[in-house]
Amino acid sequence: MCSEIHSKQDLTYKFIIKTLNIRFHRYLGYEGEKLTFNNVELIPPANDNKYMDISYNVDEIINVNIEHQSSPVYESKMRDIYKYHIYLEAEDKKPVISCVVGTYNPNYGCKNAKIDYNMTISPDFFLLKDKNAKEILSNIKFKVKNNIPLTDNEAIDLILTPDMSHNFDIVKLFEITSDLLKRAIILDNGFRLDLFACHKKMLRRFFNQDDYVRFVKMVNIKAEDYGFEPNVTGFEEAVELSYIEGKEDGFDEKNLDVASKMFDLGFDEEDVFKVTGLTREDINCIK
Repeated sequence: MCSEIHSKQDLTYKFIIKTLNIRFHRYLGYEGEKLTFNNVELIPPANDNKYMDISYNVDEIINVNIEHQSSPVYESKMRDIYKYHIYLEAEDKKPVISCVVGTYNPNYGCKNAKIDYNMTISPDFFLLKDKNAKEILSNIKFKVKNNIPLTDNEAIDLILTPDMSHNFDIVKLFEITSDLLKRAIILDNGFRLDLFACHKKMLRRFFNQDDYVRFVKMVNIKAEDYGFEPNVTGFEEAVELSYIEGKEDGFDEKNLDVASKMFDLGFDEEDVFKVTGLTREDINCIK
């Protein structure tokens, strides 16, 4: 059960990082304009065919490796991160930043494991438990009440509050964040849609299907913004495929596969156009 929970967290954060793209990179405190995701399977695994969670290039200048950790980082994990770091630095001839995005409590275990003195790198640590969810929600409530737009980082904070330090019942916390996300002013509509997708992904981590559907109905953007009812069976899976795969290279080819899956689920052409961004000519290739 423990490994299943960790796996769910890993998948959630991979989705969030790829979906929010450059905004998440900046949320971690880094600078840049454009991300290109590396294929982690081309970076030799440290052990047992386990790969780095996320690796991307920023502006063709520097590479960033991100490892999501739901438990403290001990020596074996540090060595894995070190191997990835050194290999990519030597292979791509560009500087590398390694970052641990942690959802564990930093007060338990050690976040800086003792490592071999020959290791010349130490990863950055971004620990969500260092953030106070109550303070963040109080600030966002003030902005929502006074019709003040959220900054990118405030909006991302809102969807990540379940992994921050808090004393909320998890159901109550999601009721608060769902309501605020629905009412908040987020100036970039594309970013707004990305946030809703990430929020729903977080909900899937914590709730069974019935509770998930109830919360999705609560937070849905108006149906006409999607062009069709968002709660149709199969919609979430299709959107998650298009969000993750559409953020990477090979957008058209991968979205053709998404389109094909949507047709199999019974969606009509207009729905497929809106989710995948493909043209009628593209769609004709698979019909």
